[in-house]
Amino acid sequence: MSERIWDILLSKSQVAANKASLKVKSSKSQLDIDIARGARLDNLIEEYHSQLLLIQKRPQSTQQVQAIRSFISQVHQLKSKNIDQIDSSKKALSEAREKLSRVEKERLKFNSLLDIQRDGKRELKLKSEEKHFNEQATVQFNLKNK
Repeated sequence: MSERIWDILLSKSQVAANKASLKVKSSKSQLDIDIARGARLDNLIEEYHSQLLLIQKRPQSTQQVQAIRSFISQVHQLKSKNIDQIDSSKKALSEAREKLSRVEKERLKFNSLLDIQRDGKRELKLKSEEKHFNEQATVQFNLKNK
């Protein structure tokens, strides 16, 4: 009966470990997406900064310069939000990894307890068989010596 309990607890902890593992994977994917987005924003800033430098060399391009500066400013705001999102994604990933670690420890504990339970049953069975064989040997010895 108690082996059944350990099996159930082990099964539940395995389900929890699988969920935690999926959470780690999704958090890692989100972090990768956020980092890639940040790299694209950096490239966009560099590209428009280069365009700004080229346009500033022309005297009649004040309106274009202002538009590009405004755009670069908006991209910088997005980059700032992206940095916050990356920090948030890193925190979520760290928390997911910690939870996975806790759940895995619990799963291993239940697995160990189940193994101990099974080993104990096996040992009792072996002792019982040994006792039975000894009794049989004693009976045969006694029959032989009568």
